[in-house]
Amino acid sequence: MRLDDILYFAPGVRFSEVDLSGTELPSQFERRLRGFYLDPAVLLAKSNHAFASGLVLISCIEALARVQTVGKKGDGQRFKDYIKNELKSFKDDDIAERLWEDFRNGLVHEARIKEGGQFSLDPPHTVDFSHSILTVNPLALADEVSDALSNFVTSLKSDGALLDRFLKQICSDFADELEK
Repeated sequence: MRLDDILYFAPGVRFSEVDLSGTELPSQFERRLRGFYLDPAVLLAKSNHAFASGLVLISCIEALARVQTVGKKGDGQRFKDYIKNELKSFKDDDIAERLWEDFRNGLVHEARIKEGGQFSLDPPHTVDFSHSILTVNPLALADEVSDALSNFVTSLKSDGALLDRFLKQICSDFADELEK
């Protein structure tokens, strides 16, 4: 995000301040995903903008899947593997497939959720799959994504090999921004 002439990696963290030694990078990355994705998604949901909230959360999940499942083939498999392994409500293959195909692909490629799927604040839990329609509560989904992010950051701080792989991915993904 650019404010005036400053490009930010995360709220309050300029790209020039990204810690490429890796020590602070996990916390900076967490600040990025919370500040640019999770916090806005929660604000949107609490303002009864469930659809917009869900869209932002799908983008956040995609970002986490990208950095956490490096080396997996194909975006679809990476996304589905990530949600089945990291989000408790998506362990079922059919539900994971529907989130990928109907929500992620529908939103990104067609500006809609396919097969009658919907984001709604009504179900008290993350997923409701009744009458062949998948309904996802974005507030509950935000909680699951937040927990997954916290777990990933904890792993980054304690696993040197994982941190090295993550650092390489960040340097590759943000090469243009980090050079400036």
